[in-house]
Amino acid sequence: MKKIFAVLFILCSTVTMAQKQTADNSPQKIEGIVKVQMPTEWYIQQSKLWEQRVMADTSNEESWQNWLAALHYATTKNEDKSDKSLINERNRALKLLIEKLPDSPTRYIMEMWIKSPVHPDCDKMSDKLLEIIKNNLDRVEFYDNYIAYLLMRHPEEEILIKEICNRWYCSGDFPTSILNHFYNEMSGLPEWGIIIGSGDLSIYSYLILQNAKGLFGNIIPVCSPLLYVKEYREYICKKLNIPQIEEADIHDSNKMFMHIIKHSNRPVFFSSTSPMPSFTDKLYSEGLVSRYSEKAYDNIAAKRRNFENNYLLDYLSEDFEYSFPVYQRIKMNYITVFASLLDHYKRAGNMQQYNRLHKLLKRIIDSNTVLSNEEKRHYEQQLDK
Repeated sequence: MKKIFAVLFILCSTVTMAQKQTADNSPQKIEGIVKVQMPTEWYIQQSKLWEQRVMADTSNEESWQNWLAALHYATTKNEDKSDKSLINERNRALKLLIEKLPDSPTRYIMEMWIKSPVHPDCDKMSDKLLEIIKNNLDRVEFYDNYIAYLLMRHPEEEILIKEICNRWYCSGDFPTSILNHFYNEMSGLPEWGIIIGSGDLSIYSYLILQNAKGLFGNIIPVCSPLLYVKEYREYICKKLNIPQIEEADIHDSNKMFMHIIKHSNRPVFFSSTSPMPSFTDKLYSEGLVSRYSEKAYDNIAAKRRNFENNYLLDYLSEDFEYSFPVYQRIKMNYITVFASLLDHYKRAGNMQQYNRLHKLLKRIIDSNTVLSNEEKRHYEQQLDK
């Protein structure tokens, strides 16, 4: 029996090694950085493999999309900003795509993505891009590009955005762990609150939770980088029923934040995943969000309420979904924002909640697969304090 087991083990190992070798020589699908972030060198290698596929069949839109995506991520992640070779290679590939497949959906979407929706060339083909999105709602791989484009150029297309969010959620392509995190951010907010986030992870999650799950419908999510875009900025002000932001303030995010705070008469919160504004002395952490307040208040009570009643935390104790490296970093925010609550429980003699929270935070640190040992020690020190 042992010999049979040994033979089977060797056979399985051989098959696995053969599969791995084949996979190493074959191009891999380029996932969006919402799910996966790889080193620059990996994207460069994949771009060469996908280029070979494209040259073998220039009519295959999937190959074109992966080739351009690999080059684009390699370009944006390259730390040597003086090196223009990757940018030139990406631009060459895009020019070739336009030449070979001028009327394909992939051509228009990849051009919009690489040049940015606010580029003059994209402005000229705005109607065409909107038509392509409406006619290609089954292209899951483009959903993040669709949402980004619509928010920047057609934020009033709320029905279309809702349809894409619902399809994205139903596809299972958007990571559940990331939705869990931003669910917790929104679950602790009062009705009619405003949540200001930064970047793809937060704004996509807020919109999916609202449009696909029907949650937090009265909360207004705001993507801070998009406030620099005229169409989005005007849409947000109209939705909040506040005056438009003055021209003199549109280049200063802090002034735009204060305009929203001053005129909306709504409670305003900032995501823990976003860079904080300059007025940190007016921000009070309530857990994964910080609330703007002119007056000091007992924010520890709000933290307790979120930890004990509002937040869904089971997935942090035991998660059976692959935890994407991006999220491995994000969930460390729990350590930073709840360390002070540990101290509160200890001083109050509430050892039941202290032990429960300490065990949860220690589990988050221990289960993290992307942190160095030095980084883990840093977070453990926060717990010890």
